[in-house]
Amino acid sequence: MLKFKTYKLHKNILYLIGSSIKKRGFPPTEAEISKYLKISSGSAHYHLKLLKEQGLIKFRYGKSKRNARGLRLR
Repeated sequence: MLKFKTYKLHKNILYLIGSSIKKRGFPPTEAEISKYLKISSGSAHYHLKLLKEQGLIKFRYGKSKRNARGLRLR
């Protein structure tokens, strides 16, 4: 089993996802995450991928690709 380092950024991303779902009823897009946390979209994608590998979030898929607002907390 792989161990992952938990970054402060990961906690901020998880908080942002949770608060967005609570306030608006849906999660933020990767673009919204990168804008709010002032990181590049590539960095946002990378850290979301790490959170998925840790089992902390999951992605919901649409017809042929990942749904833009398909983030879910586990």
